[in-house]
Amino acid sequence: MEDVFEYGSTSKPGVLAMVGCLAAAGFMAWMAWTNDAGLILNGILRFGVTGASIFYAAMAVAAGGMGVVLLAGMLKPASARAPIRLDQEAITAPVNPGGSKTLRLDYRGITGVAIKSVAGNKVLSIKHPNGSLAISGAEVGGEGFDAMLRSLAARLPRA
Repeated sequence: MEDVFEYGSTSKPGVLAMVGCLAAAGFMAWMAWTNDAGLILNGILRFGVTGASIFYAAMAVAAGGMGVVLLAGMLKPASARAPIRLDQEAITAPVNPGGSKTLRLDYRGITGVAIKSVAGNKVLSIKHPNGSLAISGAEVGGEGFDAMLRSLAARLPRA
């Protein structure tokens, strides 16, 4: 029997990151447009008016680019996102949340499994000679993540 779990960039943290990046881009663009003063960064870098405007514009482009990448990931149709699959022999999961490139790791070769908490988000880390996976609980969903952990624990060989 195969268990399948959706995995993608539609989580609340992903939406907040996208909104934050786009808001920062807008603010930096406004700063570049309305700038009439220089900029001193930590007392080390000193920019005149033109240099400060260029710096603000570069920050706007960088933040906007990140926001657009996050938005594109969220707008990707569910059919284009690879799910996490646990079959009788291996786990197959996307290398990145919402991505289509997958990594298949057979259970017998798994050398380490750990659950870590990163900023309140559970992350499943799987080590294998053929590669490693880090699966974010926020990208699977709370109940889906717990069900996936139970399914994985039932399939791993006993030491």
